[in-house]
Amino acid sequence: MNWLLLILKILGILIAVIFGILLSVLLLLLFAPFRYRAKIQYGSGPLKVSAGVSWLLFVLRARIWYTGQKPLIVAKVFGIPVYRSDKEKKPKKKKKEKPKKQPKKKKSIKEPEMPEASVQQEKQPEKEEVFSKHVQPETEHGERQETEQKQGFFSKIADKIRKLRETIHRIIEKLKQLLHRTEAVKEIFSKEENKQAISFAWSQLKHLLRHILPKKVSGTLIYGSGDPCSTGQALGVLAVLYARYGELLSVQPDFEEKRFECDIDLKGRIQIFTLLCLTIKVIRNQGLKQLIHEFKNIKTIE
Repeated sequence: MNWLLLILKILGILIAVIFGILLSVLLLLLFAPFRYRAKIQYGSGPLKVSAGVSWLLFVLRARIWYTGQKPLIVAKVFGIPVYRSDKEKKPKKKKKEKPKKQPKKKKSIKEPEMPEASVQQEKQPEKEEVFSKHVQPETEHGERQETEQKQGFFSKIADKIRKLRETIHRIIEKLKQLLHRTEAVKEIFSKEENKQAISFAWSQLKHLLRHILPKKVSGTLIYGSGDPCSTGQALGVLAVLYARYGELLSVQPDFEEKRFECDIDLKGRIQIFTLLCLTIKVIRNQGLKQLIHEFKNIKTIE
C-alpha cells in the first residue's frame, strides 16, 4: 500500500512540474516582449537593410540582411542555427527507371489492290457532279448573296442598338444602387451609437500604432522633390516624425535638387499581451458589431 501511495505522489509531483513549466512558458509568451531592431541605408549605392527580432535575449533570434540581391535570413534557438536561407538543399536521388519492354510488331495485312479500270469508273461520277454544279445559273447565286448581305447588315445594326440599350439600362441601375447605398451610408454615420463605435475603433488603432511603432529612431534623412512647394508640403508631414523622434532624428530638406538619402537606426518592441487585450476589446464591443452588420446589409440594397 505504501508503494502505491509513493507512485501516486511521484506522478502528482511530475504533473505539477509539467503544468508549472507550461504555465511559465505561456506567461513568458504573453508578457516577455519581442524586441526588434533595423538599420536602413540608402543613398549613392543600393538599398541596404539589416533587421533582427529577439525574444528573451538568446532564446529566439532571427536576422535578415538585404544588400540589393537575394536576402539572407538566419534563425537561431538557444544560439543554435535552425534555419538559413542560403543553405543549399541536397538534390534528391532519382530512382533508376526500368527499361520498358518494346511491344511486338504485328504483321500488317495488305488489302487487295483494285484494278485501274474500276477506279476510273468510280471517279467518273464525281466529275459529272462537279460539272453539274458549275452549270447552275449565276444569276440566282448573285441575287441570293445580295439578299443575304442586306439581311446581315440590318441584323448587325439591330444587334448594336439592342446592346447599346442594354448598356444604358445597366448604367442607370448601377447609378440607382449607388445613390441608395450613399444615402444608407450617410444614415449609418449620422447615428450617435455608430459615431461612438467609430471613435472607439480609432482610439484602439492609435493605441496599437503607438505600441507597434519604434520607440527610438536615430539617424539622418535627406530628401528633396525638385520642387520647393512639394518639398515644403512633405516637410509638414514629416514634422509628425520629428515631433516624436526629433532628439535623435535629423531631417534635412533639399529645396533645389531631387534626392533621397537615409541612414536610420530604429528600435522597438511588441508584447503579445497588449495585442491580445486590444483584440478582445474590439471583438467584445457591441457598437462595432452593429456597425459592421449595417455595412454588410448595404451590399444587399438594390
